[in-house]
Amino acid sequence: MDREKTTYEALLRVYRGGYSGIVLDDILKNIADERDRAYISRLFYGVLEKDAAFSYALNKLCSKSPKQTVGIVIRMGMYMLKYMDVPRYAAIDKTVNLAKKLGKGGACGFVNAVLRRFADFQFPARGTVPDGVYLSVQSGAPVWLTDRLCEEYGFDTAMKILCAKPYEGTHIRRNKRLVSDEEFSEKLIKLNDYRPDSCKIGYYVTHNTMKQLPQSYFTPQSLASSLAAEYYLAALGRGRGRILDVCSAPGGKAVYMSEAGEFDIVASDKYEHRIKLIEKYAARMGADIKTVRNDACVLRDEWKNAFDLVVCDVPCSGLGVLNSKPDIALNRSLSSMSELSALQYRILRVSSQYVAEGGTLCYSTCTLLREENEDVVGRFLKDGDFEIFTPVFPYGHVTDGALKLFPYDGTDGFFAVAFRRKKV
Repeated sequence: MDREKTTYEALLRVYRGGYSGIVLDDILKNIADERDRAYISRLFYGVLEKDAAFSYALNKLCSKSPKQTVGIVIRMGMYMLKYMDVPRYAAIDKTVNLAKKLGKGGACGFVNAVLRRFADFQFPARGTVPDGVYLSVQSGAPVWLTDRLCEEYGFDTAMKILCAKPYEGTHIRRNKRLVSDEEFSEKLIKLNDYRPDSCKIGYYVTHNTMKQLPQSYFTPQSLASSLAAEYYLAALGRGRGRILDVCSAPGGKAVYMSEAGEFDIVASDKYEHRIKLIEKYAARMGADIKTVRNDACVLRDEWKNAFDLVVCDVPCSGLGVLNSKPDIALNRSLSSMSELSALQYRILRVSSQYVAEGGTLCYSTCTLLREENEDVVGRFLKDGDFEIFTPVFPYGHVTDGALKLFPYDGTDGFFAVAFRRKKV
């Protein structure tokens, strides 16, 4: 098969707004050879991870930016030159031939010249450019984000956050309703793929392992998402009660909580197709969950004061998962943060009215930016109806009552805080 052309087609879809995980899964589902799958995956994610660095190089090497389609081709050649075990002549030859196959023969000379100059190009050392630019080149994150993280966490921590490498494989957890921990572990041992995560919640496995396991025995769910559900349960503090998950799709956290006790769970989301995702997920896992289509920004009178636990895992920039989903940064900007934080506060404020007296409210995001986290929490606390409390939880870092998970700890970036409704 033509691995470079297939990779290009996948990248083009992402640069035009597609989600990397969905696009790659769609591409790989028809590719049986594991070597082809591995090559395409590495080149695909490598280009996305180094996008900002390659953009920096292109700015230095070209008098004007190439068109998007040609720019993707060049980025692929750049990655092969710098980060793959491909000889210099072969990387340039593969890239020029790719341009020809795509009907861009007129750009071949330009592609060839840029890659020849790039082969000897040196990225800047620290101290020769601002820290944000240096970190952007090192991590592949955009400068607006590296500047913000340096400001909020300091350079060293920002570097650790952005340059942490995700674990190899897909994180899965067993279906506690259908299979015991012992039986599931034995199956993984027989498949020679027994790799428990550091928290002993799930396992990292290969694509081949997932194909050989009974599909009803497990579900792919990130370690951070699994820990989030554990945190909500710790905040509730008991194994029963009525739970509302207001931004639930695709339903992973709601399904997880349903396995942990005698809960009456309502999972809601704004759009019908997202409700169907929750229902499909719950059916596959055998979870008894009620789904309701609902706009989290609009008050629903019949839910007022009705739930022991309300979970607001709100829409966010998603920048905490940048290490495993590098395309996220392509579609974000500094100006979009204020719009997101306004939406997050509105959802939190409306959802807080569904909490019964003495009940628990959890707010969470998969980002580490203050504007979406501490600033939203601070604004909410000024309303005066709730107070922060810190549940006993053995994972992550707690500061001022809020939990944070960092990529350098082996998870995605995550923020959560628990509130208790004050008794009148």
